[in-house]
Amino acid sequence: MKTHRIFRFGPFRLDASTKVLLREDQPVHLARKSVETLLALIESSGQVVTKEDLMATVWPDRIVDEANLAQNIAVIRKAIGAAHGEPGQIETFPGRGYRILGPITLLQEAGKVALESSGEAQARRQPAARSWFWGRWAA
Repeated sequence: MKTHRIFRFGPFRLDASTKVLLREDQPVHLARKSVETLLALIESSGQVVTKEDLMATVWPDRIVDEANLAQNIAVIRKAIGAAHGEPGQIETFPGRGYRILGPITLLQEAGKVALESSGEAQARRQPAARSWFWGRWAA
């Protein structure tokens, strides 16, 4: 069964597989690179992530200016709106990088597609169908 890594912090959940950020079950509209930047910070929760590491993670096959990263950080800060000391606040370490404050919890949720295509789900549906068919045939 396939699982999705879902990170929870404050009122937010970030699905690492689909790269969707939710605030209290409502989608937060962020560009893909902004979400990837947030994900890189969350995966290194509590640690300072250097600008170089963030740029290599978010833009692995491109050479980009630090201004792109700074713009992504600004967009994330605005979208999250975390005040000083709240989970999700992004701290800047001048000349080095960024760190996101926690607590950040990793959740595991099963994918619906995997459950529906599994033999277990089909086996659960089969007896009900058979009993209806055989009950009607016997009558």
